[in-house]
Amino acid sequence: MGTRTPEYYQLKCCQSGKILEVNGLPAKFEYIGLFNNENTPDSMYNKVLTRITDIHGNDIHGCYTLVDADCYDEWEEFKFEEVFFTVECVSTCEECVPKHEHPKPLLNHKTIYPEFKVNNADPFEAEEIMCEYAQAEYQKVLGLRFGIEFCCPIDLMQAKIELEILKMDMAEDPNACVTTNPSATCKQYSVTIPSNVEGILYFKDCNGTPRTVQFVSAQQAYTVFICGITQQTAQDIYILVNHSQVLAVQFVENATSC
Repeated sequence: MGTRTPEYYQLKCCQSGKILEVNGLPAKFEYIGLFNNENTPDSMYNKVLTRITDIHGNDIHGCYTLVDADCYDEWEEFKFEEVFFTVECVSTCEECVPKHEHPKPLLNHKTIYPEFKVNNADPFEAEEIMCEYAQAEYQKVLGLRFGIEFCCPIDLMQAKIELEILKMDMAEDPNACVTTNPSATCKQYSVTIPSNVEGILYFKDCNGTPRTVQFVSAQQAYTVFICGITQQTAQDIYILVNHSQVLAVQFVENATSC
């Protein structure tokens, strides 16, 4: 009785198209007619193997197809019947490879927020009321000019009433008309931007509100001038690099008022 000629197979990944490697070398599986649980090369052709368990209980997870082995200078060789002890499979790669989910686009993503003074009113609520009134007036103009009818029209009278109430709330601030001298607490700062650094400069303006200024990289250090509330420290004036790294910056509070 003649000796069966060995056949060699490999596992090819559905996602990357690469051959399975062991210890950095291509893995080859020698088949000489021995098998376990009826797992033969013929039974695995045209199928996608999602889990392979060897006789020692070690698992290989992924999306692999069984292909004929190529020729290599070096490889890792295993006995087919010892590796393919039990297998789990599906019919196609599409059933195994994770589906790529495209991120949903951001619609009406708000990136600019109100910074105006509205005294006793909440700035976001004030913006909403003002925008509602503006949209109502816009719908009115479209209706008069082009005859457009809206399925969900905004009540112009109600929007105008809310806007007038907002104006009264804003006018109730007792300090709204008080003359102030901001120069007493608002000073000029000389800030040295270091060389070869690109990022965002943080500081507080004359009202104590945090502000940011984006700057570009230069081969030499240079000085910028900002106006801000007096007695600021390194916790108030600093540079943020790569949106994560805080960098201390040299600055001087000048006697000059803004």
